[in-house]
Amino acid sequence: MILFMGFLSIFSAIGIVTGLFLLFFKRTRKKGIWILPLSLLLSICGFTYMAQSDDSLTEKKSITSSTSQQDGLDDISTEEKQQHIRKEAEDADFKKINVDNPPDKIVRIKGKVSAIENAEAGGKFIISSKEKNGYGVYNVFALFPTKLKENQTIILYGSVQKEKAENGGPLITGLFYDKTN
Repeated sequence: MILFMGFLSIFSAIGIVTGLFLLFFKRTRKKGIWILPLSLLLSICGFTYMAQSDDSLTEKKSITSSTSQQDGLDDISTEEKQQHIRKEAEDADFKKINVDNPPDKIVRIKGKVSAIENAEAGGKFIISSKEKNGYGVYNVFALFPTKLKENQTIILYGSVQKEKAENGGPLITGLFYDKTN
């Protein structure tokens, strides 16, 4: 719509110039009398719409930024955020997570780490946990540096992703972890 109104404004500006040009000659004065007001009307509509859309984008940006500041989450320290996540996290249940449309929630997984790839943030590893009805094997994409060792037992906090991992298992985005003794 913005593109259309932009072209409309450009063509109406050309129409204004043409209308003024036609007014100067006797033979084309009647055409100029029709073209000039019509072009002025179209240009007013086009330029008004273009100015209005810029203001609404600025208004949306300011509303979004003020809303995020009101949330107060930016003022909370990392440790406080982690404490909040620890309270909200649920114990992972492999049967409930390993489905076509898994629930969108934060989980807690206590298990052994294996198959570590890339020790930097953005690394991947697998965590195996003993659960009520057997074992759960989760693929983890870590948002933290994975300074973990093979067979190390940790408590992982992360969010369940809608897509599956490459091997078809559930994919967890690891937010942080706690070491166990």
